[in-house]
Amino acid sequence: MNAYTDEKFNKEVDIKTGYKTNTILTVPIKDDSVIDDGKRIIGIEKIIFPFSFFPIGVCQAINKKGPNATFSKDDESLLTILANLAGIVLRNSMVYDKQLSFHNSLRSALKVTIHSFSISNHTFSPDRSLLDSFPLL
Repeated sequence: MNAYTDEKFNKEVDIKTGYKTNTILTVPIKDDSVIDDGKRIIGIEKIIFPFSFFPIGVCQAINKKGPNATFSKDDESLLTILANLAGIVLRNSMVYDKQLSFHNSLRSALKVTIHSFSISNHTFSPDRSLLDSFPLL
């Protein structure tokens, strides 16, 4: 299908870049960590979304090459597999970032606690191995 005949296609990018999009295939990158009723918890907020997944991006292929220059169901299946893998990688990255942030906050709180004990009249001598057990900072 010609991209310009699809009413959802935005040709403004082609106009700005001088590129000519002939065919296009787009699939969502999903975050499947959704509660069954379609509500996803982000912090303490709940977002209502009409799908059984939460889109976190898109994976797009443009201008298929070759004798059959239109995207097939096989192309869609392959791009969906790639998008699913990208979703897993992105979700793992977000989880890692949250864990690292929590770890750094915990380490900072531990440093403040140890420092406040050491400057007070208390005789507290922290074991260095306690801080060494949090090696990321």
